[in-house]
Order: sequence, then C-alpha cells, then structure tokens
Amino acid sequence: MDLHEMNVDRLAASIETAGLGPATSVEVITIRGTEVIKVDLDGTSTSKATTVLRWLDLITVWDMVAGKFRASDTTLRLNIRGQFPSGGPVVVVVPFDERTEAEQVALINDSVERVEPVVLVNQLVTLEA
Repeated sequence: MDLHEMNVDRLAASIETAGLGPATSVEVITIRGTEVIKVDLDGTSTSKATTVLRWLDLITVWDMVAGKFRASDTTLRLNIRGQFPSGGPVVVVVPFDERTEAEQVALINDSVERVEPVVLVNQLVTLEA
C-alpha cells in the first residue's frame, strides 16, 4: 500500500490512543526510495522516555542514532529506526534539550552506539523519575 494514501491524521490519532505520544507531527517521508512513517515526539513531555519504551514494545528496532542539525543546536535528537509488525518502516524522533536535560543528553551521547536500545531507554526512564 502506498503510504501517501494513508490518512496521516487518523494514524496520528491512533498513535495518541495507543499511548505512543504525544507527537508533534506524524508524516510520510521518503528515504532512499522507501516511504517511511516519521513520528516526532513532543520534546516538552516529561514522560517521553516512558513513551519510547512503549514504542520499543511495538516495533522491531533496527538501530538508534543521535545527532543535531548544527553544532549550535541545543536539541539532540534520538532517532529510533525500525518497523511496525505489519512490516512498514518507521522512524521515531525524540528531542532532548541539552540546556534542561543535560544528564539525558550526556547519557545518550555516551551510550547510543554502545548499548542495546532497551537498556538506554530504561536508563532514560530512570532519569524521568
């Protein structure tokens, strides 16, 4: 099925209903010729790591990477790439503000490529408490 034919608003509502939000945007993007659902989680949420843990229960995670758009950017984006049980690819983007979430940003930078995604996310959940 062509993802552009999907009702993105309905998908966004389903994400919220399933406890996988709040999301600031849900859209279909194309990466190397493949249509991918991209979900941007709300960076101001105080429970975003807990939300990511629910995402890890739902999707098969391929990898996690983190980065900034520019060196002067104060937001680190944790990108979780994987696929839905139906086989459709998804990228979940989770922003962390280095000014207010310095401990989380340091943990992500130190661990994102060294530990299993569920271990990193559980450590982030601990910092939410």
